[in-house]
Amino acid sequence: MNHRHIESFLLKIVIEDQSTDLSPDVRGRVQHIGTGQAYQFNHMQDLVTYLQQQFGNDKISVQSNPQLPSS
Repeated sequence: MNHRHIESFLLKIVIEDQSTDLSPDVRGRVQHIGTGQAYQFNHMQDLVTYLQQQFGNDKISVQSNPQLPSS
């Protein structure tokens, strides 16, 4: 039987504009709604690592070059 684990986070992401770099600098802050615990990160992988620690596993991952829809 599958069990669902639901957590809520508030996420603020700042993407620095670097027109010459293919992978822009990403920084931000994530806050767990239930506990109020906040974590600041300077790289997207830092955010992923934080979330993995919160859920106690490595099922959360990030693609190096995800295909995002253009606006």
